[in-house]
Amino acid sequence: MREEITIPPIISDGTYRILKTMVEKDDKTTFVLMNDGYGEILTLYTYGEASKLVDMLNTNSDSGWEYSIMGVGE
Repeated sequence: MREEITIPPIISDGTYRILKTMVEKDDKTTFVLMNDGYGEILTLYTYGEASKLVDMLNTNSDSGWEYSIMGVGE
């Protein structure tokens, strides 16, 4: 059984997910929500945490895919 990481609501400023945008050679665009490695959609609870992850993913993307922050409820 996996351990759940709970972030106290006191430091939460929202709920965010990471969206991966892939544009294929035929200009077909595919959108994918990042998962947490356990088959669940990754959910982050501070904009700063989401922003750091997106910056790291975009810096290390050698395939040209783009990562962005999606606020839940937007």
